[in-house]
Amino acid sequence: MRVWGWRAASGSAALAHLVDAELTSESSEATLLHSVMEAGIKAVQQQVEDQGYAQIAAEMDEASQRTVARRRRPSWADE
Repeated sequence: MRVWGWRAASGSAALAHLVDAELTSESSEATLLHSVMEAGIKAVQQQVEDQGYAQIAAEMDEASQRTVARRRRPSWADE
């Protein structure tokens, strides 16, 4: 493969794994570039999902803290 030079075999195997495609030494440059684009899109989508889940987790933690605070007996109640 012309795109990665000396790392052709390992690079193509890793890329094929990322995009669930079969890439061989006979794959065209267009196929390789398309696979690189797909891998990039998947990486961006994964990042967006991770950020979304982190935001949901933060909101859930905040909501559960408010719930616990409502159930807690006020400090002045025993006076």
